[in-house]
Order: sequence, then structure tokens, then C-alpha cells
Amino acid sequence: FEFALSRLSENGVIVCDNILWSGKVLSDVAGMDTDTLALRRFADGLIQRPELEICLLPVRDGMLLVRKRVSSE
Repeated sequence: FEFALSRLSENGVIVCDNILWSGKVLSDVAGMDTDTLALRRFADGLIQRPELEICLLPVRDGMLLVRKRVSSE
């Protein structure tokens, strides 16, 4: 992800598919398998980054759209 983000052009978007993982990422963390936990941590990490704009499209298994925020300078 960091590799793609560093090369993202202005107004570019990264699409992360299957982010909801059949709804498994919304369940209790204690019962998650390692793949589901990795997706949950990935999404949570992106949400914490103020330089990114995030949009979740809850269609089928979910798509997460990620874009660098446009600076106001």
C-alpha cells in the first residue's frame, strides 16, 4: 500500500476490494481469523491517517476508496 500511495498522482485513487470480507471484519476481534484481523487492522490504520480521505462503498464485500487529501496551500 505504501508503495502505491507514494506513486499516486494528484487526484488518484487507490481501490481496496473485499474490505468487508463477507462482513467478518465487523465481528468481535476476539473471534477473528488472521486474514480477517489483518484486513481490520489495515482499514483501521488507514482511518487514523489524517492525510488520507477514505470512502467505504458497502457493496457486496466492500470497496475502500483511498485518496490523498488535497492541501489547502
